[in-house]
This record gives sequence, C-alpha cells and structure tokens, in this order.
Amino acid sequence: MPDEMTGSHVFYRTPGKRYPLAVRGEGVFIYDSEGRRYLDGSSGALVSSLGHGHPEMAAAISQQVATLEFAHTSMFTNRAQEECAQRLAAMAPGDLKKVYLVSGGSEANETAIKLARQYHLRRGKPGKYKVVSRLPSYHGASLGALAVSGHGSRRQPYAPLLPVQPQIPAPYCYRCPFGLSYPSCRLRCADALAEAIEYEGPDSVAAFLAEPVVGASGGAITPPPEYYPRVREICDHYDVLFIADEVMCGCGRTGKAFAIEHWETVP
Repeated sequence: MPDEMTGSHVFYRTPGKRYPLAVRGEGVFIYDSEGRRYLDGSSGALVSSLGHGHPEMAAAISQQVATLEFAHTSMFTNRAQEECAQRLAAMAPGDLKKVYLVSGGSEANETAIKLARQYHLRRGKPGKYKVVSRLPSYHGASLGALAVSGHGSRRQPYAPLLPVQPQIPAPYCYRCPFGLSYPSCRLRCADALAEAIEYEGPDSVAAFLAEPVVGASGGAITPPPEYYPRVREICDHYDVLFIADEVMCGCGRTGKAFAIEHWETVP
C-alpha cells in the first residue's frame, strides 16, 4: 500500500487488503502510483466500455457540469436526459420506447421488478408478485436484486434477509442440469419455466427475470437458439412479464445493441 494510504479512512471491500493506488487511465490501461500498468480486461465492472481518458467523454462531462450539474427529475426534465432517452429508444428492440434512468445495475433490476408489480396492480391482479429467476444468475448486490440472484456465495450471508423467490436452472448445455443433450432435450430448460409457473400458481407470478447471456455467476453462458422465443411464448401464455437483465451483456458487448436481439425476442 502506498505511504499516502496508510491510515486510510476508506472502508475497503476487503479489509486488510493492500490496494494499489490508481492514478490515471488511458485507453484499456490503468496506471498506479508506482508506475505499474494494468490491462483493464473487463472494463472495470463493465462500466468503462469506451476506455479511460476518452477526450470526447471528458469534454462532454465538463460541459454538462459547467452548464447544469443536477435538476431533480421529480420537478424537471433536461436536455441531456431527453437526448439520451431518444438515442436509447432508437436502439431498443420492438416497441420498447420509454427510458427510466437509474444509477446502476442493482437499481435497474429492482426498478424493473417494481414496475412489473405496479403493472399487475393497475390491471387489477394484486396476487401477481413473484419473480422467477435462474440458477446460476446475478442481478445485483442490493437486497431486492440479491433475492432474485442465483449466486450462492453472494447470497449466503444475507439469506435470512432475502424473500424466497422461485428459481429454475439456467440453459447450460455444457453441463446440462437435466443431464440431457441439445437438441434431443427439446428445450427441457425452457419448459422448466412453465413448470415453475404452474407450481407457484399463474395468478401469483408477475415476471421472469433472466440475463440473455449469463455473466458474473457463469461466465458468458448462452442458450440454444430456440430458448428465448420459447420463453416469450410461455410468458405470454401465463400473463407473465419477461425482464431481460442487460446490465452486463447490453450496450453492444455481444455485437448487437442489446444481447436479446440475437434471439429476435422482445422483453
């Protein structure tokens, strides 16, 4: 640990660990105070996709802060928000044309879950509140997002605090949880969703939440081509919303604006 960090008041993620002091970034590299260079191979927590020290980004941030630092969205809109929403809506699949801006992935998924709940309440179906998710999966570190995450080591310390939600196996052909092989399996993993909804009761299930490409909990697990179209059919049949968690796999990281577009399915 550099001398200037001795006696630090920062509560580090791993107390007692000696962290290098990052002092600058350039492109795909981060440099520490000792002159060492690190390849940022995962673009931070996947939030630095355009690289470090990007001059256009720095200029845009500087101009915005100099013009308007913050205006609460309960009272105002602003040009940057409107332009951002317009560009995102143009990229989004199907008829998804409204944008709700949040601060991070956990908040995004919890907001989607709350929106699903509000949707069913407004339709006069207050019994629909459960969210089916998958094992493995990771949807965030906050309690609500963790409750629908299928990541044992992250969940275990907080298990008593987490509401129990139904989960099904993720489509993992390399180590099929059903001991089957594609295509003779006939998408047993997708049919598990229908079985879970039937078991819980269709009138109690509000949404199915899934990462189009499983990220932190499984390392880029992708399903068979027919999986998400089948999921869409099952959700439509049981009046269940389909939430696609694109926090890690969206924004062009799979070659399309949103990963779900590879399966021509609209969440």
